[in-house]
Amino acid sequence: LVVGEIKKGETEQQARAYLRAAKERQRQDYMTLSENSEWILAEGSGHNIQFDRPELIVSTIIKMISTSKNKKSE
Repeated sequence: LVVGEIKKGETEQQARAYLRAAKERQRQDYMTLSENSEWILAEGSGHNIQFDRPELIVSTIIKMISTSKNKKSE
């Protein structure tokens, strides 16, 4: 998702503000993909969440399965 660019000569503070806004727009876009969307921030992890926070991955999958089963029984 490209929402613009950081221009040469911008201060670090301006660049950080731009990146924060871009991340927020991306989060909002992702949240519209499903009625059941949930944003989970994996604090303490990098790009390899499955290695850095495996318990978060497992608990999220278990929650998804449980939610799916509950919706089927309704």
